[in-house]
Amino acid sequence: MEMNFLSKVEHLIINRLWRQDLFINKLLRPFSWIYIIIHTIKVFFIKKQKTNIPVICVGNLIVGGSGKTPIVIAIGQLLKKHKKNLAFIGHGYKANLLKHSICIAVDLKMHNVSNVGDEAILLSNFAPTYIAQKRIQGVFAAQADDFDVVVLDDGLQDNSIHKDLSIVVIDSEYVLGNLLLLPAGPLRELPIFALRRADLVIVSGINENKIEEAINFINYRFSKTIPLLKTKITSCIITPKGIEKFKDKDFFAIIGIAHPKKFLETAKKYNIKIKESAIFSDHYMFSESELDVIYNHANVLKCGVITSSKDFVRLPKKYQSLTQVLEIEAEFLNIKLVENMLAKIKN
Repeated sequence: MEMNFLSKVEHLIINRLWRQDLFINKLLRPFSWIYIIIHTIKVFFIKKQKTNIPVICVGNLIVGGSGKTPIVIAIGQLLKKHKKNLAFIGHGYKANLLKHSICIAVDLKMHNVSNVGDEAILLSNFAPTYIAQKRIQGVFAAQADDFDVVVLDDGLQDNSIHKDLSIVVIDSEYVLGNLLLLPAGPLRELPIFALRRADLVIVSGINENKIEEAINFINYRFSKTIPLLKTKITSCIITPKGIEKFKDKDFFAIIGIAHPKKFLETAKKYNIKIKESAIFSDHYMFSESELDVIYNHANVLKCGVITSSKDFVRLPKKYQSLTQVLEIEAEFLNIKLVENMLAKIKN
């Protein structure tokens, strides 16, 4: 099925414009310098606040998604394994309730996606989650509720919070795009500064060869100016869970994430048959009329409907029961390095 107009624009920017250095990118470069000057001034003037509980930040360098959420969840599960009472802190993207509240403790019985955002609902299935207008407000709320440690979902560029552990996630397929700053490219800040601040760099993806290529590129590009970079890079393979239930079935895919190609490639790698797909922009709120068309079309094709975990929470309840979820999980290939990093802040 055809993408809607906004989805086409978003995917054109993320997957075409920000992966090349075309004439239009060159025209936008002066605005990138304005962006970095403003960002640097903000960093200089914002005072870091330190809290009484450890703060772990899992963030990225680019706009448009880097496969961060499964890694945030995996970090949370490792902390739980070590008997830590943790909370996730999110920014509540598209959360209507944050227009009226500075901080919200997400309650799955009370809240829905339009209230608190899709990522907050997804994270709440794994651990208590707070969303806040400013992340520091969420950290203080978790501290008041006696949590041992908080994990920030994003926030690498939020300099108002002292971080005890900073983890940078890089997608092996997209890496750093065209290496240009917003708006000429996808970068939120200069990579050299973020990689210097990072305690751990996780390169993730579904293909081990691509992950290795990305690690080699990052080391080649930055290790001369960041001598210890090689010692803090590790890899993470993203794999689907419970794929046996998808065998010998045809599916229509609903995809509303930043990089739909990753969803389709994962399905292909694990022999999940996708006959057709409908692609939407990231965090897209599906209308019932759009979903009616999709599910009727899937019936005509005589196939089931499949989607990602993040898209599934945005579906109205009546469609969720008709939809399979391609759940993914993050597996650290050097789990010892990750656990050693977490051990440093556990106490």
